[in-house]
Order: sequence, then C-alpha cells, then structure tokens
Amino acid sequence: EMRIHKRVIELRTTVDAVKDIVNVDIDPGVEVDVSLLKFEKKPSKAPKKKADEAVKQPEAVKTEPVKEAAK
Repeated sequence: EMRIHKRVIELRTTVDAVKDIVNVDIDPGVEVDVSLLKFEKKPSKAPKKKADEAVKQPEAVKTEPVKEAAK
C-alpha cells in the first residue's frame, strides 16, 4: 500500500536554516521532494510622493533669550 502525503510549507528564512530543516533522518522507502522557489518583491503600485511631501518638517518655533534673575 502506498500512501502519498503532500504538504506546502512557506519559509521566509536563511539558506542555512532551510538546510537544517531538510537535513533530517528519513526512513528507508520514504521519498521526499523538496522544491525551492525564489520570489522577488514586486515594485509597489502606490504613487510615489515627492521628497518634501514624504516627510513633513516641523514648523519653526520662535524663541526669545531667557533673562537671568538679578542676584
């Protein structure tokens, strides 16, 4: 009797961690197929903001010099 179990596991980790995960002892007669896919991040479709709009600068605060108290 042959039983087939399929699992999809998405891992976002380092290559070394994946090697540790797939480097396990497997019983004789058990076949394991590991597929590695590399996904590239797609550019955002959001409209780009101008540099001056992206970060709002604080408004200037008008200050006056502090007078020392008479001794």
